[in-house]
Amino acid sequence: MKLTLPRFGSQEVSFSQDSIIEFPNGLPGFEDCKRFKLLHRDDGHEPRVFWLQSIDEPEVVFSITDPSQLKLAYNVTLSDDEASTLHVGENDDICLAVMLSHPLEESGEVAMDKIAALTRSPIAINITKRRAIQKSLVNPELTIHG
Repeated sequence: MKLTLPRFGSQEVSFSQDSIIEFPNGLPGFEDCKRFKLLHRDDGHEPRVFWLQSIDEPEVVFSITDPSQLKLAYNVTLSDDEASTLHVGENDDICLAVMLSHPLEESGEVAMDKIAALTRSPIAINITKRRAIQKSLVNPELTIHG
């Protein structure tokens, strides 16, 4: 498959159908975006930030990272419904990611020099089955490592 990325200077990327991550329920506010491709800068270094690029609406892209990059560790339990949606099997690899955003200044302008992590709504990805959900946490159990 090929996809043109309007948010990245109309760059075109090729990828295989089996690398698509499916969000069966979409994402809050983006319910029609169900298929995503995980991208990262290929600069020879271990990627720290990834882009969750919508295939259904190419102008939609989210920055995500492994919580450990922010020195965070979650203690998360999936409900039966969430595990079912993810098709969790005995030997599946499940990982968590957090979305990143630029907060707004008091003026309403985007603060490009600051980054906020959406810690109350991590993304759970079944790497094995390529399925994902965004999990809403009321009181997240987070550990911060110094």
